[in-house]
Amino acid sequence: MADADDINPKGDETTSLEFNYIKSKHFRVIYADSSWGGMVQSNMLHFALYNERYPIPQVTELQKGETVETIKDAKEGIVREVEVDVVMNLESAKNLANWILDFAKYWEESQMDRPDPNTAKRQEEAKIEPT
Repeated sequence: MADADDINPKGDETTSLEFNYIKSKHFRVIYADSSWGGMVQSNMLHFALYNERYPIPQVTELQKGETVETIKDAKEGIVREVEVDVVMNLESAKNLANWILDFAKYWEESQMDRPDPNTAKRQEEAKIEPT
């Protein structure tokens, strides 16, 4: 992960580092209710993000003259649909944890009455002055 030492690796006068975000072909947005995981043998943190829902029936039946289907076959309990599994080193895990905690603090303090600072900055930079 790039940090402040990467800004000037050649010793020149550069004072910033630009990051370009490119979405992989597997990119998608997911909803997560929670996570499950722990340390793996390679001394890395592993966690899976999942969402919870009631099971979708495998088979239903609609009787003639009825408007409500009868469930014939369905799983019992709650389904935890695992969306993604993440593996990262300790430093990356700490950075992610700090980012989440910083955002949660901002959210609680502002109660999201205004956009997050990253979005607000991008919107401000994109404004074109009237001529």
